[in-house]
Amino acid sequence: MSREVHVRFWESLGVQILGATRWCALARTKEEAEAALTTAQKVLNALRLTLHPEKTRIVDIRETAFDFLGFTFFWVVSKDGSGRPLFGPKQAAIERFKNRVRELTRRTRPMNLQMVIDDLAPVIRGWGQYFTISHHGHYYRLDAWIRERCRAFVAKRWNRSPALDAEWTNTRLANMGLPSLAVMRRQVKAQLPRP
Repeated sequence: MSREVHVRFWESLGVQILGATRWCALARTKEEAEAALTTAQKVLNALRLTLHPEKTRIVDIRETAFDFLGFTFFWVVSKDGSGRPLFGPKQAAIERFKNRVRELTRRTRPMNLQMVIDDLAPVIRGWGQYFTISHHGHYYRLDAWIRERCRAFVAKRWNRSPALDAEWTNTRLANMGLPSLAVMRRQVKAQLPRP
C-alpha cells in the first residue's frame, strides 16, 4: 500500500495527519541542496503533504551548526586547514539525561546502591544506544560523572567518608551492572567501516 493510499484511508476515517517524518538531506553544493528541496516538495505535494515553512531551510554547515533529532551537526577544521562535518548529542539532550540520572541517584531514595544501579542501567543503555553513534560526546566524562553520583549516593546514605570511595572502584560498579557510555561508543566504532 503506498503512502498516498494510507493518507487517504486515514483521512476518510476522519483522522487528521498532523506530523510526518523528519528528514535531512546532505549535499556538497548549494545547487544540489536546492535540487533536493525541490524534489522533496514534489514528492510531498503528490502525497498531499507540505514542508514546514519555518523548519525547512538550507544550511552551510561550515558556517552554521544545526540540530536534528537530538544531535548537533557542526564543522571541524583540521590542522591542515581542511575540515569535515561531525555530530554529537545536543546540549539539551545531555542535560535531560543528566537530570534523569540526578533524579535516580537522589540521596534521599530509600534503596541500596544495587537497586539504584538497576534503575540507572536501562536509562544509560537507552540513551547510549541512541547517541553513541555520534563522533563527539564526552562519553568518558559522562561515565565519570555517573560513577561519582553513585559513590556520593553511598557516602551520603550511610554517612560515610568520601575517602572510602576507593572501595567503590569502576570495576566494582561495572560488575554491579553499571553500563559505560565509553564502552558502548567503542563497540559502535568497532562495527563501523573505516572511511
